[in-house]
Amino acid sequence: MDNEYPLIKTKVRTPRRQQTLLRRERLVNYLHSNIHNKLILISAGAGYGKTSLLIDYAHDADLPVCWYSLDANDRYVPTFVEYLVASIRQRFPDFGEATLSMLRHHTGPAEAVEPFVRMLVHEIEETVSHYFVIILDDYHEVLDSEPVNALVDGLLRYLPEHCHVILASRGIPRRLTLTRLAARQEVVGLGVEHLRFTAPEIEMLLHKLGRDDFTREQIDLLAKRSEGWITGVLLTAQAGLTGIAQDVLEISGTTEGVFEFMAGEILERQPEDVQRFLLGSALFNEMTPPLCDALLEIDNSAHILRDLAAQNLFTTALDAEGLWYQYHQLFRELLVAKLRQDDPLTYQQLSLRQAEIMVHEGHWPRAIEGYLQGQAFEEAAQAIQVVAQDTFDAGNWDTLRKWI
Repeated sequence: MDNEYPLIKTKVRTPRRQQTLLRRERLVNYLHSNIHNKLILISAGAGYGKTSLLIDYAHDADLPVCWYSLDANDRYVPTFVEYLVASIRQRFPDFGEATLSMLRHHTGPAEAVEPFVRMLVHEIEETVSHYFVIILDDYHEVLDSEPVNALVDGLLRYLPEHCHVILASRGIPRRLTLTRLAARQEVVGLGVEHLRFTAPEIEMLLHKLGRDDFTREQIDLLAKRSEGWITGVLLTAQAGLTGIAQDVLEISGTTEGVFEFMAGEILERQPEDVQRFLLGSALFNEMTPPLCDALLEIDNSAHILRDLAAQNLFTTALDAEGLWYQYHQLFRELLVAKLRQDDPLTYQQLSLRQAEIMVHEGHWPRAIEGYLQGQAFEEAAQAIQVVAQDTFDAGNWDTLRKWI
């Protein structure tokens, strides 16, 4: 079993800490004081600041932290194992040779996890002597993958005392045997009730963002209306216009509805060229200026991305060099949905162009998704033929069914 696809390195690098990120002392201290547990589970819906908290902790910790941001492609054991090894190797370069060799030569069922659990645990014991932490962010992407959950469950059962896991997810990972960990007092958690921003935290955040024009009454009302949902608070702060900021205080309904309204208002206030850039580049999960230049046939993507990140417009530089960027997930989902609905022809054309770019980059699964989104079924079929055997051998049958 040999995966020829290149690794996306930003998935296993700790994201850069944003200057405008408010250090939430009480939550960071909670992680520090509970890191002796085998597992810390952070569970809350989108937009509650889970990733921001983990970034803050990772940069604050005085012990090695191995970061792994999951996505839907990590639902398969070989992919998960390869990225987990890459994550640990970021801090311990000698780790993982035996596991990767097993991965390359594994001939058993693709969903078999016990051999990998044993080898990963063995290599941690043999090659890593430091006390360290593995962060699994966006774990909700693999909640429905029984094999991956079985692998993680096995790791939590057998990991040595010097290895601990922090797992962040939009939902409770019910396939993990949390009751066993709880019975041994080896798991603690943070939920929505802990992650909600308090009025004092909102006031500090607004000050950090240069928004000292909010009155105490408005801050208290914002805390109440948003129920501490940080994305709603950020939208209000970044709206800039008093009228829009007041609107969010008056909206009732789901947080997603508030986000859609506010993000739409903010998007409409951008120059037309920036709007086009945002809508098109949102097709990428992570992006570089050259990728955006190629997709949108422009030459100033680096300048636009730097400006978006500087404005805190739901754009994050993933590295200090500004080579990789990422949009806030909710913002990206809104942009893609808007492009697909408002301009289906452009959506189709850009999807096809993105697919060709992904072929050139060697990321075949993402290329296939682009072809299918662009309704280029013949090209999709040809691409599927290239990777069908490897995908089948890796046990990614759900992916094959989805493509076919």
